[in-house]
Amino acid sequence: MRIRQALRGLGCEAEQLQVSSVDAFQGSEKEVIVLSMVRSNLRGDIGFVADWRRLNVAATRAKRLLVVVGNIVTLSQHALWRDFFGHHSDLKVLEWHVAGRSGGDLGPLSREPAKLLEAAREIARRRGVKPLPLRGDYPIDGDFNRVEKGKLTWDAPPPTANGADLTWDAPPSSADDGGWGDAPVAEGVGASWGAVELEGGEEQSLAVGPQGAMLDLETTRWGMRIEGVDRQSPNRFEVGSTIVAINGVPLCQEDASDDALGHVEDLFGEGFYDKAVVRLMAQEEKLLGWTEMPKDVNTLSDDFCLITEFCPKGLLLYGPSCALDAATKHLEQSDR
Repeated sequence: MRIRQALRGLGCEAEQLQVSSVDAFQGSEKEVIVLSMVRSNLRGDIGFVADWRRLNVAATRAKRLLVVVGNIVTLSQHALWRDFFGHHSDLKVLEWHVAGRSGGDLGPLSREPAKLLEAAREIARRRGVKPLPLRGDYPIDGDFNRVEKGKLTWDAPPPTANGADLTWDAPPSSADDGGWGDAPVAEGVGASWGAVELEGGEEQSLAVGPQGAMLDLETTRWGMRIEGVDRQSPNRFEVGSTIVAINGVPLCQEDASDDALGHVEDLFGEGFYDKAVVRLMAQEEKLLGWTEMPKDVNTLSDDFCLITEFCPKGLLLYGPSCALDAATKHLEQSDR
């Protein structure tokens, strides 16, 4: 949202740029892609972009140039992104050096990031495997199976003469210690990871062509919110409406955690194809008077994935009816 607001001040050409989550670019290509990794921390927590499928989509959408903006200290603690840097040794990696309060410039890596990059590339050399082709066939071995958030995973498996311990096709070994075990399986047809069935909405057919759906989508706990519709898009959906189900599978989750938002994108991605049936809920609004407003408006907006706007009468909330109902109930319970 902040990126879109910044672009609006740069003129009409900048407003034509598509700003979306990774999954919104499935099936389409752009001349240049700028991929923001968002997360920056010392724990190596990179959220749902740790999924190799999202790396596959993100890294193959650009025709001419891919720019990844992220914290190499954070990314290098995850085996997937560490090997992305390590195997592709021709990547040009630069660091933004701050100069004063408002200035800065791109330049060579400082000591610590350079050390991390060299360590990643040394591991790639020790592994003895070819660079990732980025087609979704990510190599499977014991090291990847033991990846855990917040722990460095720089111990490569012992090199072998014929590379028998590394394969592009074999499934993970069930005998591997330290694995995560089986993922929980949701009960019921179409159920997945705590998805919640919502009532109401209008069903429409989703058109996906060579350039994708040409929709600007934002992931929320309620589904995929339509932030914009390209002029050439065959889909004439109402901006602000939310896709709450696809092919009969509900997208709504019980909270707005990173895992929950990741599940929304997974469910949407599985059903994302031409002529898929989507159910849309229109954007509605609710006015909170000055005396009704919560102390922390940002928390309310984040928890219920609402768009908020101050007006002379108070605070306007925008979102699907289910989001407004849930927020209203929360406020009522907080007052008791």
